[in-house]
Amino acid sequence: MRWACGARRFARTELSKILATRGWDQIDGLWTQVGCYTANSMQIEAGKKPADLKPCAGEGANGGRVQMLPIGTEIEGANATYAPMGAPRISYASPPYSGGLALKLAVAKLQGKTIPKLTILPLPIVTSDTIKACKEGTWAEMKDGCNAFPPSLVPNPGWFASIYSAETPEIGFSAALVGQPEN
Repeated sequence: MRWACGARRFARTELSKILATRGWDQIDGLWTQVGCYTANSMQIEAGKKPADLKPCAGEGANGGRVQMLPIGTEIEGANATYAPMGAPRISYASPPYSGGLALKLAVAKLQGKTIPKLTILPLPIVTSDTIKACKEGTWAEMKDGCNAFPPSLVPNPGWFASIYSAETPEIGFSAALVGQPEN
């Protein structure tokens, strides 16, 4: 069976309802908008080992991405279930930099520059094969492929981690976290 979950705040409640009639062993995987981090945390709480976690798709939250990192990955501030587990996952979500890019294009147009009539914004996909820990979260570091941030820098595992775009070098880690531009 494959189960879908609603928003993060309801993920535990909705998964608990499913688990009231089925065990984790009857669930093949999960496709969620948000909730992969919660689903993995619940599995660990139920006694599952990281190697036995169910595959999950969806959610661009940092907690889920940290869980995707291979077991043994050194990442500052990792603890409990906000830690590398080698979780089988696809992290896929709408990027928040789309607003920044739209503003940048609008300003360029107002300045008389020519902008394309159509801008296609690819959705960032991070898999268990492409997950890479950031150390500081600089734009240059993200350009080189890092896509999960240390819990010591992002204490909230629900923080949205899909912040990199080659089109918006102004929006680095500091811009996304506290509103300070990269340059």
